[in-house]
Amino acid sequence: MITILHGDDVLQSRDALQQFIEQQQGKEVVRLEGKSLDRTLLVQSLESHSLFENERVVVIENLLSSQRSPKQRTELAAYLKRGSFDADVLLWEGKPVGKYIISLKKQKSVQVREFKMPSIIFKLVDSLRPGSASVCLALLNETLANTVPEIVFTMLVRQFRLLLALSSHADIEETKRLAPWQAGKLRHQARQFTMEQLTNLYHELMLIDFRVKTGKTPLSLTKHLEQFMIKLASIRSSRSGLTSV
Repeated sequence: MITILHGDDVLQSRDALQQFIEQQQGKEVVRLEGKSLDRTLLVQSLESHSLFENERVVVIENLLSSQRSPKQRTELAAYLKRGSFDADVLLWEGKPVGKYIISLKKQKSVQVREFKMPSIIFKLVDSLRPGSASVCLALLNETLANTVPEIVFTMLVRQFRLLLALSSHADIEETKRLAPWQAGKLRHQARQFTMEQLTNLYHELMLIDFRVKTGKTPLSLTKHLEQFMIKLASIRSSRSGLTSV
């Protein structure tokens, strides 16, 4: 049996991974990192026998998403599809890999679970603009009704990192993966801010992260998120005059 957990809601898929491992009572659980595996090592890992004559469960993280070569991904998927091994396999992928597992999903012995971010989160990050506090606060409250604040915070950090990178023409891996329409939409959003504003807001998010993780704040992460949205109201769009954060 092959189980595949993937999607952009990493927190939920991680919880599912932990639950899966906890359910493997009496079995030998082998955990591997996909980045260090090629087809040969994968075959050795799945076709070797348990030292204790127990059933084996092999958990591999980021096997498909870490393969840069389409040929390597195809070879790995073809091997898994053949299923010439006795061990049960769980693949955990830290992002959506639907296009890589189309052939695998058709197999009866393969179970696929995709964990998607609620669409409201993307609506929230797309709405981030100077002076947009009322809209952002309403969307934030709606998002937090269905999503933990840690996920919301992570998406805010990612959005401002992308806005900064595109504004400064920085060459980072995340911007390379953007479709042209995504990059165009982000550039339009970035033009609502000055570079100083983007830098200050990103720095503010880093301070929130530090204070929450080190216990140097009496406020909850939710309260910090609310204050961050309100701070957007204190700056003007770069198209109407400059006011720093």
